[in-house]
Amino acid sequence: MLGLLLAQRGANPFVRDARGNLAVHLACAAEDVDAVSQLVAQPQHGLHVFNGAYLNLKKQKPNDLCEHPDSGIKRIMKRVQEAVEAKL
Repeated sequence: MLGLLLAQRGANPFVRDARGNLAVHLACAAEDVDAVSQLVAQPQHGLHVFNGAYLNLKKQKPNDLCEHPDSGIKRIMKRVQEAVEAKL
């Protein structure tokens, strides 16, 4: 819901915070499955969430910030990563 609201209000998902986190990093850290789903569903994010441009200042990918190994976010990110690898 939050991701959709931000997108509708014109929020830029590529603006980084002081730690280099993007919105998708913060959504993963908050384990907000809906926001992550909506962010990675956007064409400009999508399959690119695993490339070097998506690392924060600590060199963490968004899914590295999920606390629980079997969270819904880990499953979403795994599907995205598998899709990326299939296209390579």
